[in-house]
Parts: sequence; C-alpha cells; structure tokens
Amino acid sequence: MTSVRFVGVEFKNPFIVASSPLTANIQLLQLAEKYGAAGASVKLTMRKPPFKGQLRAIVVPGLGMIHASERRLGLEEGLRLVAEAKEKTSLVLFANITSESGSLDEWVYLARRFAQAGADFIEANLCCPMIGLDQAHAGINQHNLRGGAVTGEHPELVFNVARAISSEVSVPLVCKLTPTVSNLAEVAQAAMEGGAIGLHVFGGPSLVLPPLDLDRGGIPLYPLLDGACYGFLAGPAIKFASYKRVAEVKSAVKAPVIGSGGIMTWRDAVEMMMWGADLISACAAIMINGFEVITHIVNGIERYMQEKQLSYSDIVGAALKFLKPTFQVQVVEGYAVVDEALCTGCGRCEKIGHCLAISVTNGVARVEKALCIGCGICRSLCPQGAIKLVEKA
Repeated sequence: MTSVRFVGVEFKNPFIVASSPLTANIQLLQLAEKYGAAGASVKLTMRKPPFKGQLRAIVVPGLGMIHASERRLGLEEGLRLVAEAKEKTSLVLFANITSESGSLDEWVYLARRFAQAGADFIEANLCCPMIGLDQAHAGINQHNLRGGAVTGEHPELVFNVARAISSEVSVPLVCKLTPTVSNLAEVAQAAMEGGAIGLHVFGGPSLVLPPLDLDRGGIPLYPLLDGACYGFLAGPAIKFASYKRVAEVKSAVKAPVIGSGGIMTWRDAVEMMMWGADLISACAAIMINGFEVITHIVNGIERYMQEKQLSYSDIVGAALKFLKPTFQVQVVEGYAVVDEALCTGCGRCEKIGHCLAISVTNGVARVEKALCIGCGICRSLCPQGAIKLVEKA
C-alpha cells in the first residue's frame, strides 16, 4: 500500500489503533502490526492512576459499546511498554498521557519520560471523560477538577498544556481534543498556537448511561459492577458526529488531523478522510470484530484508491467543498420514482409516518408526484434499492 506522511513522519498506511484496551500490552500491539496497522496510541498513561479500574463494557448491536470502566497504565508500566514496542514492532507509537491535577510540570514530566523511552509522538489526552468530567456532570468537586476532558474544554488551558510540552520536549505533539465543547475550533486553534503539530478529533456525546434490565427493577446492564457510572460511548453511534467534528476542525484550523470515532469499515474510513482526516484511528471496530478488521479497512482503502485512480491527497478533505451553512443550502424540488422491475411490493416505503404520497397497488409501490415532497426517506429505507429521486423539470 502507498505510504502516507503525517507531519513529516512516514506511515505505511493511514490506520492507527486508538489508545484503548487494545494497546495496553505488547502482545496486542504485535497483533495490531500483524494485521496491518501503521501505528498505535499506547493506552492512556498517568503518573499515578486516580482509581483502580478494569474493563467493563456493554455492546449494543448496531450502535457500539459503552465503556463503564477501564484500567489506566501507571507511568513505569507505560514507559516499559513503549520501549518494548519500539524494540519488537515497527509501529509508529503515540504516547497517550494526561495529568489528573492539570499541573504543567506533570504534563512536561510525562512527555519528557516518554520521549526518552522512544515514543514517536506525544498525544496529550484532553478528551478522557472519566478523568474529572464524569464528576463534574455529577456535581462533585467541580472547582478543583483538572485533566482529560475538563482541561480540554478550556482553550486557555489547552494552549498552556501545548506550550509547556512543545517548549520542553522535541518529540512532536498531537492534542487529542474533547468533543464536549461548543467552541471546538477555538480549542483546536489554541492547541496549534501552543505548539501542537497536529490534532486528534472525534465526535459524539462522551458520556452516556446504559440500558436497563426492566425485569429486575431497572438494574443497569453493566457487567460486574456494583452501580452505574457514566460510561464512554464508542462505535457506529458516534460516526456522523465524528465526521462533523473532523470537518469543523479541518475547515477552521487547516491543521493535520487524525480522525476517529465510529469507524467500522473501509468506507467509513474513506468518508472520514474525505471530511478532512489525514490519518484514521479506531478501537471499537477491533474490540467487537477482531484485529482482522484492520486488514479489511486498509485493503479497502487501497482498493478504492486504485479503482478510482485517486491519491491520498485527492481523498483528504474532498467533501469539504460541499460544506455550507444551513441558510446557504438551497432545496431542490423533486420527487421519488419507483423502478417497478426492482420493486417487490414489500410495503416498507408505505409505512413512513409522514408520507401520503406512496401506496402499494397490485404488488408495486407507486408515488403520487403531487403529494411527494422529495424528502428521500423512502430511498434510504427501500431494501431493494428500487427508489430514486429526480428533480422536477
């Protein structure tokens, strides 16, 4: 596969395994390389993890995963892992770090230690919602919270972190931003002005609550936990929000961007790149479907590029030219048309709640043009692909 360069560093392809339980030990990092990943972000490391955690999650088919608890790496464990991975793999390694206290000295100390261990990038974790943000949402100790997404919500704090690290450590800095802000472009700009050379962006609501067992009095369906904390949402449910956040940052800041959040297939990866991601990253897809999904995604991207005769530079940001403010988007008048040769008369389109234009007659769906507003929902729902939309003449 054609290699790609990200801020001067060569990656054999654009796929990075996101910081997660998948990057917490050498055996898993070796599997990541075996199945084709170009890089990996080592599991979030802190000088001293603030609480004892272990992976507890629930998978909701079609939506993704809710992580209620995870284990963070202590500093020495993280340093050993990076050093061993540099020796035993050829992965480009990101050291994912955060300071729970928000101390700039601690940020710099962590970054310097990982630079000495051989990390290729420092990834400042300004997004983890379980470091402070969950407490803030619960109304606990709000005035003293720092680290993770709490720091990431404030442009001035992000600037300070980026400036402190980049001034003291020569390894390039990527800031991983929280999606839980209304001013993400401002936060991204602060990171770049502070000295970051790139940004890692994902979307979606960071914190959610799980489904319940309605037959047992509403017990949360988290496994092996004695209560229900806010959980981190990952997987397809946040994909489109991730596209939005990547496009928002790329349009405003023009910075090198790693895009993640909801990528499950090669098509998702290409779409993320078209919305502005230079590299793509995933974890839920691998946790649910195995490391083989990396191979499918990487090969799918390469196949698409070959079939369309495109380069990486052709793909990255290709969709941004279509992005407009809502008030500038013009509605085109049109209506749905049914291909009777493909229609099976299943009646799915007839069930659309707001639609009075479609009826099934003699086993075929028919559209009354005068009543059709051209919303497009029938086309999306048709299992046979028998409906298309045409512009009014």
